[in-house]
Amino acid sequence: MIATSLSEPRSAARTHLAPLPVVTRPRVWRGLVVAAILMLVVGLFGARCWTSARWDSITSDETTHLIRILNLLHNGDDLAMWELGAPRLPHALGGLASYGALRAANLLPKSHEPEAIAELVLSGRPRVLVPARLVAIAWGVGLVGLVFWSVARAQGAVLGLVSAGLVSMVPEILAHSSIAGSDMPFTTSAFLAILCLVRYAEAPSARRWILVSLAVGLAWAMRHTALLLLMIAAITHLIVAMRKPREPGLAAIAEVLASSGLATASMSALAFCVLWVGDGLGTVPLRDVAGRAAGGLPVRIGPVDVAGLPVPSSALSVIKQVRHQNAGHEAFLCGEVRQDGWASYFPIAFVLKTPTGLLALMILAAARWRGLRPTPWNLIALAFLGILWTMLLRNKVNIGVRYALLTYPLVIPFLVRMFDRDGLRDRVWTPIAITAAVWFGVASIAAHPRYLSSFNEIIGGPSESWRYLADSNVDWGQDLDALANTLVRLNIHEVTTDISTERRLNVPGIFAVANPSRAFQVPDKTAPNRRLYDSEGSYIPVYTRYVAVSVSRLQGLYSQNDMSWLRTRKLVERVGDSIFLFDMDLPADRSL
Repeated sequence: MIATSLSEPRSAARTHLAPLPVVTRPRVWRGLVVAAILMLVVGLFGARCWTSARWDSITSDETTHLIRILNLLHNGDDLAMWELGAPRLPHALGGLASYGALRAANLLPKSHEPEAIAELVLSGRPRVLVPARLVAIAWGVGLVGLVFWSVARAQGAVLGLVSAGLVSMVPEILAHSSIAGSDMPFTTSAFLAILCLVRYAEAPSARRWILVSLAVGLAWAMRHTALLLLMIAAITHLIVAMRKPREPGLAAIAEVLASSGLATASMSALAFCVLWVGDGLGTVPLRDVAGRAAGGLPVRIGPVDVAGLPVPSSALSVIKQVRHQNAGHEAFLCGEVRQDGWASYFPIAFVLKTPTGLLALMILAAARWRGLRPTPWNLIALAFLGILWTMLLRNKVNIGVRYALLTYPLVIPFLVRMFDRDGLRDRVWTPIAITAAVWFGVASIAAHPRYLSSFNEIIGGPSESWRYLADSNVDWGQDLDALANTLVRLNIHEVTTDISTERRLNVPGIFAVANPSRAFQVPDKTAPNRRLYDSEGSYIPVYTRYVAVSVSRLQGLYSQNDMSWLRTRKLVERVGDSIFLFDMDLPADRSL
């Protein structure tokens, strides 16, 4: 059982020899049953992720990062990946799997030009994407295993299995375990870092602090959000140090503060080294980055020319991300588009994207807060959740609830308390909790395999999601292949597309043209029903009868064209949850 304070020592069994326990047959059988059930949970989770990975088209983020990683492996150049403001390691692991599959099938381009790799990635070949997504599934499986272990060691194997089952059913977890991005690698490695920090708080030692540093570094090598882990680790170390016996007086307190500060500095340095190793120990001459990632950096210090000074690419990536966070990012929420975001964005997105049954379990767990003991896990997990959500409320980059993904595995251990022996004795709360859990399971199954665009009943499900959120919450280019199948089925031979993807529709017998921005439109006189009007009163001509537009573009996000006028045209079909197919020659028969 976890100790009840951040510095409480373990039981005396650590220092006194005790007779070895006798392994009885029932105990062995219980272990086998637990292992079998856990394998079943993991197997079902992996199968659901595999189906989704095969179903969804390549997303815009996957396109960006796979092009750079495959260029690195094929040409030795990652096209200045640090300028994206993201660590390279999670994408490199997925890209390495894809590169191996492509090389084994002799599908790598003969040319070493970046355009050749880009063409290969945008071709939609399964061998390009599926191997990278298998790595993402492995990260998801790892998270399920870690959640099981963290709960089983503290609350028993049965509740560990319940927690593994719950986390394996969260649509957002399933979605990002099926996508070759950084979301699931960061979530899993950050959860591991928090577990290592809990272990350190239970029994502080230099070895465990080094493990914390390495785990934080691994999470940092996945995403710069791990800077929050540095903060919670520093606070934990200071509290543990202050609770140890010491001499009275300010001098002793100052010594503790200094030693804790030194430990934090050492951890930060080691964690950064892990990040830098994950980025391939890359460096960039200072002259090449002045005005790009850090425009304020000087190239001369007095008479000394430092323009050729090598700067770690990881440090530049951090600076780039900080500047991105401060500048904001174009985003959509409930009919409004902004650059600097909303404080309400993540709470609204989390409530709408989380299954209602799971929300109910969270509310029930909060209502039964009184029995919660101040264990290291409880204190550290709650403290990190507080820091994470404070950051999210202040965040100007509002492009997806995936940035709050770590919330789910962190709250699951609190939810399963309702299903322990004491919790199940309650005749009022237990039926409600079981009903909510069943409700959650049904919603998870109903979301298969479109986990990325899953929404709960509060707004009417995925069919109404486009009115409230966009971007990676619902529209990441994942339905492009489904659009191709729809056009063939409807016998449509021409279409104009404005979809959130760099891929182009390439189907034999179908003329597809990507809708260009106004600067590249050719002025022409067209029939009134073939015009997209904008707020200035001018129009953009459309040369095909049918137009396919994705949610983000329809809501005016990432598009120089005003696509809202399409709502006056007849909606032929909704493709997946993210693409609308309109007939320009017929008026709308119902309002959108």
